[in-house]
Amino acid sequence: FGIDASPLVINRSKELLEANTEVRQGDYRKLPYQDGYFDVVIADATLLYVSPKEIDQVLSEINRVVNKRVVLVERFSDSLKGEVVGHTYGRDYKTLFENLGYKTLVDEKLTEADWPTSANWVKHGRIYVFEK
Repeated sequence: FGIDASPLVINRSKELLEANTEVRQGDYRKLPYQDGYFDVVIADATLLYVSPKEIDQVLSEINRVVNKRVVLVERFSDSLKGEVVGHTYGRDYKTLFENLGYKTLVDEKLTEADWPTSANWVKHGRIYVFEK
């Protein structure tokens, strides 16, 4: 399953993925799935584009559709709502998810081996795994 706001990305995904892979155009402020639909939700460098005004709604939607774990690769900062880190928003996702009742299983800084082409990701990037 996958979701993206861009019809171009959805069409390209359908070309590249197996025919039985479901990809939909949608908005992560209102995910088109029922409560607890997914065992795992993965957000890889997507939440960093969510404005401080919308982050609570987006995290609430992720919390609504997942029943076990959330995996994030995102930019970190000490801000809960989001502060600009480079050209996108960084946040303290560990605190945000713990405030939603999650346990943090992984909270690791990205290394140059993880993202060799981006000094900003090495400086600000983290991988998280949270469990309900």
